[in-house]
Amino acid sequence: VMFRALLAAIKPVENQDVVVRYAVSLAEQYSLEVEGCCVTDLSRLAPIEPLPLGASHYKTERDKHLVRDAREQALENISRLFELCRQRDVFCQSQLCEGNSLQVLGEVGQRCDLIVCGVSQHADFGEASLLHSLLKHGGRPTIVVPEGEFRVSRVLIAFDGSIQAGRALASFAYSGFAGDCCIDLLTIDNENSQAERIAESARRFLGRHGITATIRTVGAEHDIAAQILTIA
Repeated sequence: VMFRALLAAIKPVENQDVVVRYAVSLAEQYSLEVEGCCVTDLSRLAPIEPLPLGASHYKTERDKHLVRDAREQALENISRLFELCRQRDVFCQSQLCEGNSLQVLGEVGQRCDLIVCGVSQHADFGEASLLHSLLKHGGRPTIVVPEGEFRVSRVLIAFDGSIQAGRALASFAYSGFAGDCCIDLLTIDNENSQAERIAESARRFLGRHGITATIRTVGAEHDIAAQILTIA
């Protein structure tokens, strides 16, 4: 395992237990340090917005309660992370921050090898936008943990031969997270020989790192992202 530390990006909301437990279990299994960060983003929590006449006082009071509750929840979530790390004998350092979520997590993430964050089952536009930005611009591999209990025993790698896919493939191989999981290597292309050639290149790379993968090639449909999710 080449990774040494993970960033647990904890939101200042309830139901972060799954993210906390997964981050700590990953750190415990692979001897990683944990850096916890919970950001209270006032621009998202209490944005400036047009109001009808007479509503400013109500918004001011409402925003005070929202910010207070978020700060209290952030402290509770970070405390839970720190306590679980202490119980599992995992090194942890954590911080509470206020500011732009993406900027803060991007800066803190530079000190770590990967980011672990959660996603709600019914994420609103703000959460979905933040998650998309973190995945695209975070600068580190990111594990998005869904709600509910799960166990990782099978991995799907979607590989199209691009530089970006190659970096993702390398990050996965270097992480050591493959373990004894079943690995499916998926390439989507209407040219079957082209798909086989692309997938074989990735399979050989993984093989050199002691990872066995089964190639799976399928023809492309209109929405490839949806197609990957369906196969997953």
